[in-house]
Amino acid sequence: PAEACDLELADLLDGLSYMVEKQDLHNAFGWNQRNKKGKCKKREEVLNEKDFTKKFNCAPCKGKRHGRVEGKLRLPVMDDWNRFLKHLDSQGYFQPGENLPDADTWRRICAGYFRDTGNRDPERKHQGTRRQYSLPRIPSLPRKPFRVRRKTANGKTIWQLLVSKSPSCGFAIRDGKVCWTEPVLLPPLAQSPDLVMRGARHAPPAEAIARFDEWRELPAPKPLIELAMSPGTEKYACLRLTLPWEVFRTWADSNSDDPFELPATLKVNAGDFAKAHGITLLGKPKNGKIMLLELGPVIRIQYTVENTKAEMKRAWEAAPSDPGN
Repeated sequence: PAEACDLELADLLDGLSYMVEKQDLHNAFGWNQRNKKGKCKKREEVLNEKDFTKKFNCAPCKGKRHGRVEGKLRLPVMDDWNRFLKHLDSQGYFQPGENLPDADTWRRICAGYFRDTGNRDPERKHQGTRRQYSLPRIPSLPRKPFRVRRKTANGKTIWQLLVSKSPSCGFAIRDGKVCWTEPVLLPPLAQSPDLVMRGARHAPPAEAIARFDEWRELPAPKPLIELAMSPGTEKYACLRLTLPWEVFRTWADSNSDDPFELPATLKVNAGDFAKAHGITLLGKPKNGKIMLLELGPVIRIQYTVENTKAEMKRAWEAAPSDPGN
């Protein structure tokens, strides 16, 4: 067992630790890689405080010795972003709302600022790699950090950081309630002696697991014939609807008379779709994408929702579980 002092230090380090990721500068200022164009963002959009601020709030060992420690830390790297923005402004390229320079022009601007001469050793194997310019900032999406135990070439043990976007299999269930903010690690990760998730020592074992792929039948509001839901992922639930083709055709604003003419994945306007069905429980399809599972006079569709609403969570918990699911 660890000493109380060691646990205090671990809590303090966890509270102060943070991660950064490289952000491509062209994209950060508004460039759309797919459309090969973009409008320059405003200063406050590029230098958003949340991208450079670490909040910490911890009470080491429940505050028995040193009480609560809280506050904010601003990452020094924000100064690097500020200097680069000033360089763009001095060169006449920082014009919010105006078109950004194309990719080639942007690389020349960055090469001048970062003093990249472009001279490469012709023997280097990565000679053909396209040069991108980036600066670090705090990720906009949450990441799950792990400490992984490894062996160096000389046999020494070191701990390295590994980040995974989807290391979980479901949500913890405690006292019969689903803890929607407490994902449960995949068994191979949870059982590994060489891998520890940050903060895992504070989480007691789950009594049961609400699996991401556990489908439950929900009461189907009219005009639906059947409605099912699964937790889906840590952020987005999945819905499966069975309904008359003519109803779906209206909701999706489809010009097709024959469902068999539709693609396997249909793209709709998410806002218009939600407004057409008017059922809060159904939400909006994420990115407007709907999968067509069965076609005919009655069709079955499936989509991931933009936001797992509290009503959806309550409905899923209240629905009976299927032992064979």
